Amino acid sequence: KQLQADIDESTVLTGTKHQQHRDAVESSKPETQRLENAKSPATRPSLLVYIYDVPSMFTTDLLHCAINNTDNGYQRTEDRFTSTTHSGDDVTSVVTSLEVLFHRRLLSSKYLTSDATKADVLFIPFYASLACNCRSGINVTVADLHSQLWQFVDQTLPYFRNGKPSRPHFMVLGKPERYHWTKICPLLRDKEHTSNIIFISPDRENNVELRKYAGRGTSQIIVALTQLTSP
Repeated sequence: KQLQADIDESTVLTGTKHQQHRDAVESSKPETQRLENAKSPATRPSLLVYIYDVPSMFTTDLLHCAINNTDNGYQRTEDRFTSTTHSGDDVTSVVTSLEVLFHRRLLSSKYLTSDATKADVLFIPFYASLACNCRSGINVTVADLHSQLWQFVDQTLPYFRNGKPSRPHFMVLGKPERYHWTKICPLLRDKEHTSNIIFISPDRENNVELRKYAGRGTSQIIVALTQLTSP
C-alpha cells in the first residue's frame, strides 16, 4: 500500500511539473498565438478560405465602370446593381452581380483567414463578366487583363505556378459557363490557367460535346443560386 501511495504521489508531482512546464512555454508565446491555441476545435471553422488581395483593376474598377457606363444596359446605381433583376436590362444584375455579391459575402465570412498557409482553399476575386461588358471603361483589352491577373496570382503566392495549382483554387463567374469561352469573353479559353480551377457560375453547360469541344469536359463547375440570401 505504501509503495502504491508513493507511486501515486510521484505521478501527481510529475504531472504537476509537466503542467508547469507547459504553462511556462505557453506564456512565452505571442498573445495572438496563445489566443489561437486556446480555441477549442469546435469553435474553428471546418473550412478556411484565403482571398487573394488583387489590385482594384480586377474588381472595384470594373464595378465602377459597370455603374457609370451606359453600354450594354449597364447604367445603374450600386444599389440597383447588387440587388434584383430589372426587366429590360441587357445584362441583369441578379446574374452578373454574382461575382460581386460572392466576393463581398466572403470578405465578412467566418470561414475567412488572412493566413494563406492555413487555408483549405484559395479564392481569386475577378469580376470576369463585368470585364467582358465594360469595354469603354478599362484601358486594356480583356485578354491583357486576364494575362495580368494570372501573372499577379503566379507571383503573389507559391501555390499557382504556370496555371498548375498545388492547392485548391476557385473563382466565380457572373455569366453562365458557355459565355466565358466566346471571343468577347474568353476567360475559359485559356485552358492552361483555368482547367484546374473550380468555378462557381449561374449555370453549367449541359451539352457534353460542347463542353469537350471547349476543353472543359472534366473541369469542375458549381452552379450557384442566382438569389443570394443574407447569412
